[in-house]
Amino acid sequence: AAWCIERALHSALEQTRALDEIIVVNDGSTDNTARIVARFEGPVKLLNKANGGLSSARNAGIRAAQGEWIAFLDADDYWLPEKTQLQLQQLLTRDGLGFCSTRTRIEDETGDIKGFWDCPETAISTIHTIFARNAAIAGSGSSVMAGRELLMDAGLFDESLRSLEDIDMWMRLAAKSEYVCIDTPLSVVVKHRGSMSGNRET
Repeated sequence: AAWCIERALHSALEQTRALDEIIVVNDGSTDNTARIVARFEGPVKLLNKANGGLSSARNAGIRAAQGEWIAFLDADDYWLPEKTQLQLQQLLTRDGLGFCSTRTRIEDETGDIKGFWDCPETAISTIHTIFARNAAIAGSGSSVMAGRELLMDAGLFDESLRSLEDIDMWMRLAAKSEYVCIDTPLSVVVKHRGSMSGNRET
């Protein structure tokens, strides 16, 4: 992630509500990602581990985190400045909420806007909505903020899955708590040739 990690980190550091910690999980990279991250100071912490895949990396970050709330960000995506502040306002003021995401802007490698990942319309419940449409949770792994205790209680990300591990997790969170989506584009997903997901609808 050497080509994109600085953008992701700057977007986390530039949040209007300063983050207590930023944990970068280096999942056995073979480029100079770790050296780039090591140049950052303040709340940025580098966690090096042997390659284990996306679920393993996310779980390592969750276990290392000290905060009550955890926000996920893939290295090739980034946040807009008010993202975490507005999410915390929702999560801290509404009883029963366990996780939150935001409407998400989709860009290509050149920065051109290709569309938006909209908040879901929930007719029955969040879990029904996810079963009906897998990509219902707007922004997915680069937009969700969730309670650390809820993530631990749900069993963390399934490390046996090589894809759709995020959808599996959102289903398990939705079975235990409520979800809200902020209808403002505050997360940015960058689509490129190396993206794990080529189609947000599948």
